[in-house]
Amino acid sequence: MHALAEGVAVGALLRSQPRRQMAGALAAMGLGPAAGAVSAGLLPAAAEAVLVALVAGVLAQAARMSGKVAAHLAAPGRLLGVRPVAAGLAAVAVTTLAVLLAG
Repeated sequence: MHALAEGVAVGALLRSQPRRQMAGALAAMGLGPAAGAVSAGLLPAAAEAVLVALVAGVLAQAARMSGKVAAHLAAPGRLLGVRPVAAGLAAVAVTTLAVLLAG
């Protein structure tokens, strides 16, 4: 279920991107888990902290892009509410905290 939700979100975010940019983003998304599996246990603790910060930044960027897409798709004259954006950013914070505590 989680992977399906990620796939739908990626499709929505990349729909308006040029094919070349879309191909690069999809390749990075596919290689990310493989790189994480290979490097598991091989990195020093300081590098893991940097990677968690990097992932937090990526999640925050995805939340920002999702907000822009939602605002673009909203009916003309209707402003995007603060609650969905705040919920997205809260999800980023909770996910980052969970990853940090689990590691």
